[in-house]
Amino acid sequence: MKNKINVLIDFSKGFTIGGLVTLRMEIELIINNLNYDFVNILLKGNYDQKQFEIINHCFKLSLINFSINNFQDYIQIDWPRDKDFKDTYFTYHSTLRVRELSKKYNVFPKINWREDFIQKLTKKLNILDFKNSLILHLKNQKKGSVYESNVNIKKWDLFFHETTNNHSNLSFILIGNDVPLELLKHRNTYCSENFKLNLFEELAASSICKGFLGLASGMSSATIFSKTPYVILKHPNHHRVEMNLELGKNDALSFAKNNQKILRVEQNLINLRSALSILV
Repeated sequence: MKNKINVLIDFSKGFTIGGLVTLRMEIELIINNLNYDFVNILLKGNYDQKQFEIINHCFKLSLINFSINNFQDYIQIDWPRDKDFKDTYFTYHSTLRVRELSKKYNVFPKINWREDFIQKLTKKLNILDFKNSLILHLKNQKKGSVYESNVNIKKWDLFFHETTNNHSNLSFILIGNDVPLELLKHRNTYCSENFKLNLFEELAASSICKGFLGLASGMSSATIFSKTPYVILKHPNHHRVEMNLELGKNDALSFAKNNQKILRVEQNLINLRSALSILV
């Protein structure tokens, strides 16, 4: 019998891409530092086939040996722990458990992607000098507001107009299924559809590019667990309590590098220029 760890995905706690990537990072930290060689992922609650396929795809691109099964009451769950689920502010996308594990094992939380997957991704993007490309995700929810870190298209339009003229060597690739199409008119500005990237190729692209710039969302989760420079902007009033728990008074996660920032600021040209200066 393989030495396995039982990991629970409870859909009643919310299912997000950011939560899934964060959970995978937690599992990688655990199995790389403890005597586990197999992960039994258990699904609890209501989910559909698409959600199952996303979870399966996410872990297939890792170096983890795993299976996915439905939760049964008699199975003892190893992760997350009971105390995690009992926390009032528990979410799967919280980085607090990653922070704890990173500190405990004294390692940087860098998510692992299969080498053949990264090679395939690199070939898809080889028409660009990808080392001079920034990946961006600008959350563009139809019912979202700027106070929920939704994109302010006018401010970003000004930013792209200025930046694409002043930094002609840079390319910009907007990812996600919510790309603000108005911004694609600027020079050297593309969307992931131009390269036929799937969801996890979009997420992993941040690990091989010059940097990531965007708004707080699940699409920024993979770059947090990489050594790629990034700047993520979040409105100061968006998830104020949760952000205070994760950041305190700092502008970076505890395990982040010097050029990896989460800025609780409004979207305006001054702040976007400052963000860019960290990356270039």
